[in-house]
Amino acid sequence: MLRDTLGPTETLRYPEEELPREHVENLRGFVYLAHPESCISCGACRDICPNRVIELRECTIDGSRRAVPVFYANMCMACGLCVEVCPTRALDFSSVVALVSDNPDIVILPEHSALLSEKKKRGETRWRYQRQ
Repeated sequence: MLRDTLGPTETLRYPEEELPREHVENLRGFVYLAHPESCISCGACRDICPNRVIELRECTIDGSRRAVPVFYANMCMACGLCVEVCPTRALDFSSVVALVSDNPDIVILPEHSALLSEKKKRGETRWRYQRQ
């Protein structure tokens, strides 16, 4: 008890402070389409999702229109089943654990892939989501 009371604090001054990088590397943030060019539109991620937060939506990827997964982040519990079942490893966890938005229906689209990949490289945990 003394060690916990007198030792260093684990409290962060949110939202001014980010989580330390060593904590971020093992976090499961929101799932996103990390490699849109690898997605084969099989729908396995959609079919295995227990919360039904994934839908296949027509999008333009590399100049061609095809169905790719989009994620309703407000209902995702980050179980990881979709990441595990993806045959091409197109899905990944982001480092983002805090989405800031006034939009109750946060949809993670393929065009967010580059932004979330950059945030993961930098170890950022927050994203101010703009209404679509």
